[in-house]
Amino acid sequence: YDWETGETSKINDCVKFPLQLSLSEIISEEEEGDDDTIYDLQSIVIHRGEYGSGHYYSYVRPDIRSDDWYRFDDSQVTQVDYREVVADAYGGRYRRKRSRSVDGNNARKKQRGLF
Repeated sequence: YDWETGETSKINDCVKFPLQLSLSEIISEEEEGDDDTIYDLQSIVIHRGEYGSGHYYSYVRPDIRSDDWYRFDDSQVTQVDYREVVADAYGGRYRRKRSRSVDGNNARKKQRGLF
C-alpha cells in the first residue's frame, strides 16, 4: 500500500529463498542450541493474477529428507523438479494498481518446515 497515493498493488518481484535457513546469528545460544535454529524449506504458496483476484497453488516437499517436490493446484497434484519451484517463485505476470481511499473505502538437529 502506498500511503502517499492511496494505491494498492501486488508485488511481482522474484523471491529467493534457501532450502535451509539458519537463525543462529539472530538467536542467542542461551535461548537454544545451534541445532534448534535450523529450518528446512518444506512448502511455498504461489499467487497468480492481479491484486484482489487470481488463483493460489502451492509447492510442497512432504518429506524434508527427500528432494521430491509436488505442485498442489486444486484437485491436481503433479511431481515437479525443485528448479520449477524456484522459477515459479515470483509475484506473477500482471502488475496493476487500484486506487483505494485512505479512510478505509502477510542436542539433535530438529527438522521443521519453514512455512
